[in-house]
Amino acid sequence: DLFVCYDPDRLARNLSHQLLLTEEIESRGVRLEFVNFEWKNTPEGKLFYSLRGAIAEYEKEKIKERSARGKLRKLREARLPHDPRIYGYRFDAETDTLVVVPEEADVVRQIYSWYADEGLGYSAIIARLVSRGVPPPRGKVWHKSTVCRILRHTAYVGHIYFHRYDCEGVRDSRHLPPEMRVKRRERPREEWVAVPVPPIVDADLFERAQERHAFVRRLYAGKPL
Repeated sequence: DLFVCYDPDRLARNLSHQLLLTEEIESRGVRLEFVNFEWKNTPEGKLFYSLRGAIAEYEKEKIKERSARGKLRKLREARLPHDPRIYGYRFDAETDTLVVVPEEADVVRQIYSWYADEGLGYSAIIARLVSRGVPPPRGKVWHKSTVCRILRHTAYVGHIYFHRYDCEGVRDSRHLPPEMRVKRRERPREEWVAVPVPPIVDADLFERAQERHAFVRRLYAGKPL
């Protein structure tokens, strides 16, 4: 009988979505009420309601713009906009930088050496880590995806790329059918922002690991080596 919402901009921050939801609610014979706004189902009331929705949408876009600008400014000052949660580092919230965790950095170097120099696969690396009692970054067990991420992350050679992907619309479409969802798009390379961080692995070892990764991928894909 009654649909109660705190404010129109809590119902939706997109004017078209707001009007569609309102029409859907009222078409079912349900009364729409707002705690912080007087909704009147009259021509004047609908006009004011639409204006409130347009203002809310404008504010949302301005907030997004300011937030994006603030993040880019931080990145260009070699500061991180958030904790990237990378194994081997600790995030210093006061300076917005990463600090190397010595014990974890040693594990990272061992993983690279086992993979690039000894030719161990992910499962063998995990078995060796478990046998040595090395705790995983999160949770109770080591996963292949965790080892793969460590072996591919550029942070370990001294830089992290931000502003690499355009995720506009991805979050808003996550409840849609798979074929209608918006996927993140990779931006042109010149738009990426590289933020320097303390390196853990030397460049030569990192490159050998990437070469082996590429070789293994071609091998399993049945492509020419």
